[in-house]
Amino acid sequence: STNGANASFVRGDAVIDNLSERLGLKKGDILNVKDGLSSGDAAVRLALGETHIIEENRKYFIEHGIDMEALVSAKREQAATNKRSTSSILVKNLPFDTALEDLTKLFHAIKGDPPVRILLPPSRTIALVDYAHSVDARRAFKKLAYKRFK
Repeated sequence: STNGANASFVRGDAVIDNLSERLGLKKGDILNVKDGLSSGDAAVRLALGETHIIEENRKYFIEHGIDMEALVSAKREQAATNKRSTSSILVKNLPFDTALEDLTKLFHAIKGDPPVRILLPPSRTIALVDYAHSVDARRAFKKLAYKRFK
């Protein structure tokens, strides 16, 4: 397979929480749950919501000078031409209730220099943490990789 881990993945619960808050609807209304049963279109609504959030994230990162396509695309010929940063960490699979303050506190608590910026799009489902030096990014990654956040 030429596809790597998808940097754009969004948790299903984060999609529902996001849409619920933004649209002012109950979660059950988004999934069309009545009497404990969901209509057959729930998966379609979830997929459409996820697509909207992924596109919103992509636009947000482009506005901040980050090319998400370089992260999503893992084809070998592109991998040879796209140099990945050694001083940035992509934080994925975040719950919707993640706040910038949560990430700031988490990443500033690690020894070494603190991040120079933390980008958290309005969807709050993914973040990018930039360090001035790769040694600090590596230290943070090793300390936090695969750890439960919330």
